[in-house]
Amino acid sequence: ITVNDTSYAGYTLTTSSTTPAEGSTVTMTLTTVGVPNSTYVYLRAIKNDGSTDYMDSSDVGDRWQNVWVQNNTATWDIPITQDLIADAGESFKVIARLGSSSGTIVATSPVMTIQDTPFSISVTPSTTTANEGTTLNFTVNTTGVSNNTVLTWYVIGNTSTDYDDMYDNFTILNNQGTFSIKILQDFIDDPGESFVVRIQSGSYSGATVYATSTTININQVNWTFNITPSATTIAESTGGQSPVNTTLTLAITTSGVENGTWMRLWPERVSPSGGDYSGTYDFTTTWDTGNPPWDFHIQNNAATLPIKIKGDAKTEGTEVWKFHCRPLANQNATAATSPDITITDASFIGSRKTDKTFGPIRVNRDNGNAANVSDWYTICGLDKLPNNSKV
Repeated sequence: ITVNDTSYAGYTLTTSSTTPAEGSTVTMTLTTVGVPNSTYVYLRAIKNDGSTDYMDSSDVGDRWQNVWVQNNTATWDIPITQDLIADAGESFKVIARLGSSSGTIVATSPVMTIQDTPFSISVTPSTTTANEGTTLNFTVNTTGVSNNTVLTWYVIGNTSTDYDDMYDNFTILNNQGTFSIKILQDFIDDPGESFVVRIQSGSYSGATVYATSTTININQVNWTFNITPSATTIAESTGGQSPVNTTLTLAITTSGVENGTWMRLWPERVSPSGGDYSGTYDFTTTWDTGNPPWDFHIQNNAATLPIKIKGDAKTEGTEVWKFHCRPLANQNATAATSPDITITDASFIGSRKTDKTFGPIRVNRDNGNAANVSDWYTICGLDKLPNNSKV
C-alpha cells in the first residue's frame, strides 16, 4: 500500500487592519491549504520588539487564543484596549503554533500598530459649596471614551472621617458617568475645609489623572448634642441569686444633626480608677444585647437609650461613671459627655430584720482578692428566708 503525500501551501495569518485604533476590534484570519478539520492551532499576540513577550493586558483585551481549523480557516477577534494614555506607536504581531504554546511556528501576521484615540474627560460638581451631612453629585463628561470604561474618582483634601468614601469606581456609558459623595458631619470645629475630586485610572496615588474638579468648600453646620440621665445617683439592685436590673435612661437631644446619623456610646469609669472600663459586668441594654460600647442612630434630633445596671450581688463599693457620645465615622470626636453618674452598691440591711441576721455578709474569695468580695446576704436571699431557716 503506497500512501501518497498531500502537498499544501500551509498556513497564512492576515489582519483586518494594520493600524487598529484603541477601542476597536481587529480580526485575525488564519487561512490554510490541505489542513484537516479540527486541527488545533495556538495563536499568540506578541510585542514587535524582537521578544516573544505577550502583549500587555492594558493594550489588548485578549493575548492568546486556541482555534480549530474548519474548512481551512479560523478567526480570532482581538479587542484593542483604550488605555487613555498617549502612547502612539505601540505595535504587535500574532504568531501561530501547532498544537501548543511551544509548538512549531507555522505563520506570522503582518505588524499592527495601535493608534491612539483622541479623548477628553471633565468632572463637574453639582455645587461648589456643600454643608456637612449632605450628598454632593458629580457628572463626568467625556469624548472618545469607549462604553463600559471603568474610571476612579478620588478625593483630595481632609481625612476619611469627612466623607463616606474617599474613592470608588464608576462606568462611562454614552460618554458620561455619574457618582455621589456623602460629606459627613464630623462633630469637630474645623471651619474652612475644602477638597477637589480627581478622575484617574485607579485608586492609588500613582494613577494617571485625567481631570480635576473645581474646589468644593465645606460649610460647617451648627449643632448641639446633649445627654440627660434619668438620675445621677442610682442604686444597684438586688434580688438573691438572680438580681433584678435597674434601668438608667439616657435622653439624647440634638439640633442640627442629620436624621439617621450613627453614634457610639462609650462608658467610662471615673472612679475607682482601673478595673473593667468597658463596663461588661456592670451594664446591659434593651436595644443591644452585646457588650459596650453601643451603637445607635439619631432620629428627629433625639434618641432614648435605656441602660440596665446589673445587680451582680458583689460588694464593690460606690462607682462613678460617665458616658461619651461619638460619631461612628470618627471615634476621635466627642459630640457630648454625660454628667457623672454614681452607682451605689447593692449591699443593704434587710427590710425584715427583726430576729434575723441582716447583711451585708462579705466573704473573701480568690485568695483574698478585694475586688472579688461577694455579699452572701444578697446571693442567698437571706432577707426572704423564714425564721429558723438554715443555710
